[in-house]
Amino acid sequence: VKAIYNNLESLSSLITDAFDAQKLDLNRMIFRMEEVQVNEIFEKIKKDFTPLAEENKIQLVINQADFKVMADRNRINQVFSNLLKNSIDFTSEGKSIEVGATKLGDMVKFYVKDEGIGIPKDKQSGLFKKFYQVDTSFTRPNRGTGLGLFICQKIIESHNGEISVESEVGKGTTFTFSIPIMKN
Repeated sequence: VKAIYNNLESLSSLITDAFDAQKLDLNRMIFRMEEVQVNEIFEKIKKDFTPLAEENKIQLVINQADFKVMADRNRINQVFSNLLKNSIDFTSEGKSIEVGATKLGDMVKFYVKDEGIGIPKDKQSGLFKKFYQVDTSFTRPNRGTGLGLFICQKIIESHNGEISVESEVGKGTTFTFSIPIMKN
């Protein structure tokens, strides 16, 4: 029963990612922009991802940030979900993942920094392309759709922001994305 449930969950995720990618490609995704407190986003991350991190014996560090952004809360949570799932999948026991945000002028720069396996420099340029995967072998334990980072990029661009990656093999990966700060 557990195997059936896991396979259904994977299939559901694949279908959702495919629909989201198509909507984003066609500029048909609806965004519900609102004033969002960054710490509320971080509280949801803590609630949703601490059990998964603990199950994988990974320390999840969340740095608080007391400012607001104009964003679609659910879509920003979707970006964090994709980034954190990737980080957890590619970070080994005893290592850590850090989440935080800093204010840079009229932007908020969010980050997800892990101590995972890292991504080779020659593979980084394709990360945000549809269906791209660094390791496409059938023996790869963490098979995804290759749509997650593409979806993240499109969501952040729809928020008038940018997403980028810095990584070194054996030392970890940091994904950052910026969106405009809430103006008073």
